Amino acid sequence: MQHGSGSRKAAVGAVLGGILLAGCAGGESDTSGAINLTNGLPDSQTTAAGTDGGSAEGSGTTAASVGETTDAPTTDPTNPTSPTDPSDPSSATGGETTGPPVACILADDCDDADPCTEDNCINSECDNTPLDCDDGVGCTMDACDPATGACSNMPSDAACDDANLCNGSELCDPLLDCFNGTPITCSDGEACTLDTCEPSTGACSIEVIDACTSGDGCCPVGCSVADTDCTCTNLATSATASSSGGGAGAYGPSAWNDGNGEDSCPASCLNCFGWITNSSAPSGAFLQLDWGSQQLIGSMFIDGLAAGGCQAASRGLAGGNVQYWTGASWVTASTFAGETGDLEFSFNPPITTSRIRIYNAVTPAGGSNSLAFEWYVYEPLGCTP
Repeated sequence: MQHGSGSRKAAVGAVLGGILLAGCAGGESDTSGAINLTNGLPDSQTTAAGTDGGSAEGSGTTAASVGETTDAPTTDPTNPTSPTDPSDPSSATGGETTGPPVACILADDCDDADPCTEDNCINSECDNTPLDCDDGVGCTMDACDPATGACSNMPSDAACDDANLCNGSELCDPLLDCFNGTPITCSDGEACTLDTCEPSTGACSIEVIDACTSGDGCCPVGCSVADTDCTCTNLATSATASSSGGGAGAYGPSAWNDGNGEDSCPASCLNCFGWITNSSAPSGAFLQLDWGSQQLIGSMFIDGLAAGGCQAASRGLAGGNVQYWTGASWVTASTFAGETGDLEFSFNPPITTSRIRIYNAVTPAGGSNSLAFEWYVYEPLGCTP
């Protein structure tokens, strides 16, 4: 589109006239910037830049001196906030940015509205670390109240439960941590029982030990001295001795359980034995021991005349019936005959009784008045003095 030259010159002239008048104020003149009034350009330039001497409309920019504007900033149509968008605060002159946006400056910039976190600004980045409510006690439930940010440490007995009811109910102490309650005691005080507690129920069970095993601390009923846990303790010393008749005083029944055997007697055997009236024929004569309570008896031993002893062999205890009392009657456990010297006998199985005796005691053939130095009674089998 072309424009008229007369009107253009008039406009230019009007503008330049004002400029010249301002420039010459105060009587100054300067012809170095003289304007050609014909074309509105400096004398040294006869053609407008970018017009090739033709119309100025082909140029994207017109001279600012004639009141025309420059082109608008160019933006990326796919990114309205491109570096040249003046509405983008990260935009800089020439489209360059100053770095990533800053997340925080102060700790207050990082407030997440959660009282149970500690809010900090570290290296321009927010850090919201949960509050540490751990009190170091394993059985407390450590928590933070989201309404107040206060820590709580509640003891929990359940946290101490070891699933073993035998060691007592576990409790939680808020300062001392877990501790056991009072253990269940299953012991019945008997050496020959295995006393155990079932962890899942807390129930006791008592199992009788019947094996003759050395070293287990138990001498089960019926075990002999082969079990080293069996102790041969003489029960006769706690009994009362009696007879069907015979010697009395130092030579009476009390000599049978006074703890003095034949080996402790003097050569004359004075005051060392007790005797009964009998002969080689059964006549109901007896030697007897009585206890005030029931005794478990496994064996017994009668210290009789030794060969070449201080009394004639005709006074030995040659035979009779070994009996025990049931509480209602006498029961014969065994019969012996033709014995000389000592008498050794085991009750197998052991018996429980308060009385034992040798009934129908007889002497060797042609003898009379059987005697005995000491009577030993034991709980295990096979015991001897």
